[in-house]
Amino acid sequence: MSDAQIEWMRLRNLDQLPGGVSDEPVLTSFLSKVFHYHEGRNVYAGRDVYGGNWSTTYPGDASFHLDKAFLKAQIERQRKQGSQFTLTELPALALMGTNYDLMLFQTWGSEPFKRVPRKDISGKTMLEVARSICKHEKWLNTFILPSGKSWRPILPFKTFCSVPQGSDCSLGWRRLQNKYDLNPIMVLVADVTLHLNEG
Repeated sequence: MSDAQIEWMRLRNLDQLPGGVSDEPVLTSFLSKVFHYHEGRNVYAGRDVYGGNWSTTYPGDASFHLDKAFLKAQIERQRKQGSQFTLTELPALALMGTNYDLMLFQTWGSEPFKRVPRKDISGKTMLEVARSICKHEKWLNTFILPSGKSWRPILPFKTFCSVPQGSDCSLGWRRLQNKYDLNPIMVLVADVTLHLNEG
């Protein structure tokens, strides 16, 4: 895989980078944002009766992106009667290198990175720093992208629920109350920054 082919890709193994990609020193870290959606619908119980059980699914890696408009267009192509979509802005830790950035984020919980002990960051390269964080948070998502494509978020982080407006109209979006406690991830950003400064 050449460098030019990597736009937004999950790293499933932090011990091995895709071909043509080197493990770069972390130049800086900052709070960033990733968009994520999932689909909810009532589970069909047979004979045109819905059992009242709510089912939630999302299409794997395709449900994550840095561009909200891109995901909304994808949702419009997938919508069907009875579906409800939730689009969430997820707090993410960005590790910036010379050619690539790593984005680390969670899809669950209201206190992202709460389990990462303070002052437990080690290494100088993107993978070394990411591994020192991921060993404390088992279900972290890690994506690689070209450097400079991640961005500083506009606060607060928001969650939106789709609202049908007719089959010939695009979905509307109702904002839901957001409940993120950003203290743990902001402490982590500070800890990574201080760790990098020690070198």
